[in-house]
Amino acid sequence: MKRLLTVVLSSLCLLTLCACGQAAPEPPTTTTQIYEPPTIEVIITTTIAPTTAISPSIEPIIYPASYKDAPKAYKPVLDQFYAFAQALRREDWHTADDLSPFAWPEGYEDLAYAVKDINKDGVKELLLLTNGYPKASNVALYTLKDGEPVELGVYGAREPAQFAADGTVYVCGLGGVYTYLDSYKLETGASELTQLTAYHRNGGKFFKGPDEEQPITEEEFNTIYEQFSNPPNPMKFKFIPIEQ
Repeated sequence: MKRLLTVVLSSLCLLTLCACGQAAPEPPTTTTQIYEPPTIEVIITTTIAPTTAISPSIEPIIYPASYKDAPKAYKPVLDQFYAFAQALRREDWHTADDLSPFAWPEGYEDLAYAVKDINKDGVKELLLLTNGYPKASNVALYTLKDGEPVELGVYGAREPAQFAADGTVYVCGLGGVYTYLDSYKLETGASELTQLTAYHRNGGKFFKGPDEEQPITEEEFNTIYEQFSNPPNPMKFKFIPIEQ
């Protein structure tokens, strides 16, 4: 009996020791799933209608290799004048305005140039003209200085220029109550015009001199105006169409 009790107690102790050596079971973990909406890929297709660039059919300008009777040094001036004529032909008024050698670029016809030594110093001057001559509505005058073209003057419909055989340039500036009558001469080897005389009409008063220092009569002024607008001995020019 005593031996049986000992065996029972030993068994109980062994069971207790086994129970003490085991780790306590971990509590079950709960996994929470977060809902994520599916990603939807949106592809936007933009249809762009094809555009057709319409460019005017403009042939490239082929400038003349040379210009009749004109010194080679004037070629840049004449090339621009030629391009101006071509722009007018295409009715490209914006380009024509940019290329215009004149003060008033509208209504041009019969574009021509002339070459003349107007002061007989051995250097030929260049004139660009419109609408014929001597009643040209626009005139641009150039000379050469050190082999380069130099602009001497540009004259429009409201300030026409006339050239006398002795080389005098007469300019009549017409406008409202103010009118001026000036004359100029190109000295030998000069690159600008020298003023010779000046007359003015200011309202109903008439003066001689650039500063209106000497009064003159209306009859004197009208006589001078007639001489300046129609020189008794005009200079002769040979005019050559720019589109020769």
